[in-house]
Amino acid sequence: MHQSRKPAKRLSSPTPKDTRALWATANALFANDVARERAYTLRKYQIEAALRAIEIALAGQNSGIELPTGTGKTLIACLVAAFWKQLRPASRVLLIVPSRTLVVQHFDVARWIAQALTVDRLTDDQSGDPGALRGTLLRSDLLVSTPGILAGALARGVADEVIASFDLVIVDEFDQFVVVDENEWESAARYAELWQRLVRELPPAARYLVKSATLGLASQEPKRRFITKAQRRSDLIGKLLNPVAITVPEQSYAAVVPFKPIQMSRVHDGNVAVLLEAVEVSKGKAHLRLDETIGPVDYRDVERRAPQLCEGAVNRSVQIRSGAGAMRSIVISAPVRKAFCGITKLMMMPQHILEDLAKDLGADFGNCKIKTRRNEVAYLENAPILRDDRADDHFHFLRGRKTDALQAIVAARGKAKERGVIFLRTITLLEGLKPILATARLPLFELTGEKTDQERKVAIDRFRKSTNGLLLITRTTGGRGLDLPFAHYAVFYSPKSDPVTMWQEMSRIRSTVSAPKDVHVLCYGDREVLVLQQVVSELLAQNRRVTYSVLDVL
Repeated sequence: MHQSRKPAKRLSSPTPKDTRALWATANALFANDVARERAYTLRKYQIEAALRAIEIALAGQNSGIELPTGTGKTLIACLVAAFWKQLRPASRVLLIVPSRTLVVQHFDVARWIAQALTVDRLTDDQSGDPGALRGTLLRSDLLVSTPGILAGALARGVADEVIASFDLVIVDEFDQFVVVDENEWESAARYAELWQRLVRELPPAARYLVKSATLGLASQEPKRRFITKAQRRSDLIGKLLNPVAITVPEQSYAAVVPFKPIQMSRVHDGNVAVLLEAVEVSKGKAHLRLDETIGPVDYRDVERRAPQLCEGAVNRSVQIRSGAGAMRSIVISAPVRKAFCGITKLMMMPQHILEDLAKDLGADFGNCKIKTRRNEVAYLENAPILRDDRADDHFHFLRGRKTDALQAIVAARGKAKERGVIFLRTITLLEGLKPILATARLPLFELTGEKTDQERKVAIDRFRKSTNGLLLITRTTGGRGLDLPFAHYAVFYSPKSDPVTMWQEMSRIRSTVSAPKDVHVLCYGDREVLVLQQVVSELLAQNRRVTYSVLDVL
């Protein structure tokens, strides 16, 4: 782990004249056409937080800001960059975000806020062209990048001397770059490794502003006998950067605090019910086979980590929870990884079971064959006979009652001239839904991981300018931090099991206490209903503002 960084040399604090000039800059920004078009309004706490970050940086210290999702951390970060350059014209600012989608969003906001600066970004499109990478690095006053792309440029020797010129570093979703223990997701571990490589190359005198909805810097929780993961994460952030917490009184942003009125559509479909039961039987037997291979393990821990454990190198050692609850080491051999992949496949089936079925559904009891979305054959034990006699071997989207419920929602909201965001788990599901949703004669736009940065920007701009468009977005693309305030409602084709992720994705449409927006969640069977109920319970326990209603779709 990277050692904590020493405070940088103290610089002159902003004078009253400087502060008045910075306020004037902010007032002018929020009075222009871009701000009006995107529903940006000047919030005093954002300006004050940005000014406080500047004061802390000039004092030679790092800072951290923790605000709820949807309260404007992106705007604060870009204001800090603009203010810093206004006070220190010779300086350069680096803005690090964890995903390509957030690169696009921060780049777009930064160009509006920091109009006098050369704002640029590093993208995957440039990663194969050292000349383009170097040119972007050299000309930018404010550079937006993921740690991965920048680390790649450093590894190739493209950015060696340029990286030392950044004296202010702003990091979005910083808690993603901190790993608390070996049980963390492997993707988080990769983020942490990339972050640490990058910090080693940045100048020792650089100041840092880190931001997230879940830093835990200003936690007022009493000391407990058992330290929570959030507390350990907060302690680790402190050791890495020792940031000064920028506190924002809750009453300052009370009107824009996220509020989620969740409307669950509980969809009843007989075909789905019998298939879900068969999936559970097959998954239980897969767990037993895994136990025989590596010994008894906690099935909840297995299902939480199975998608990550079926990736990566073979013959590596990982920690996993035993059936008795203690952690122990296992080796991910080829058969073990195959077992984890089998469980992962069965875990994914219930999330879109009917919509993902293709041909050859079955010939007899006990040997029900299903073609998955990747055209792989899977077997469900004790499944009923379900037939699809089409001769071709291509993927077919078989329409179920959840799809009917989705179409009814978007048709009604479209008639009311409202824009909606539809969150989907896979590109295959997105492709299957497109022709069905097209019958509603609403403009359709897509946002997926396969799109280029420019294609993503065009999709978001066209959706924003539409009257009643639909933005189809895959979950991994939505990620953290993507802001879609011009949407009037959201639909989740299935619920997420992680309350933190579900909350952040619901927050994309910026539903607040003063301007609530409906969040529709479609659920098949008792399993998905239970998942959503548990998520809502955990959100309420975290003092999140959520309401919950149920509509039965027969």
